[in-house]
Amino acid sequence: MEAVLDKDRAFFRGKPERTTRVRWTEQPEIDALIRDGQSLPAVPSGYRWATVVHQVVPGGRIRRLCAWPEDQFPDPPEAVCLDLFRFLNGEPDTTIGRIETERRRRLH
Repeated sequence: MEAVLDKDRAFFRGKPERTTRVRWTEQPEIDALIRDGQSLPAVPSGYRWATVVHQVVPGGRIRRLCAWPEDQFPDPPEAVCLDLFRFLNGEPDTTIGRIETERRRRLH
């Protein structure tokens, strides 16, 4: 797991203007979740598990997992990453939240 954390440290060190990134979830992260008694459901076809990493302060980071479209890489722009982080933390007024609300409305 330390190698995964080192990659995040290097990313933010190399891009000090960034606060948030999205990257593919790595096996050590999945292994850690399983050791903690959690599980990951299957993701839809065309998606993979991704980790949203938000740097609150230099060296202080929060991570959230989500299903992310396989064709949306490499690393999306900061605005997309930050919007996704806010959406995953329950903030209602995000672009992704509005898209998801509209998608659900159309399904019903």
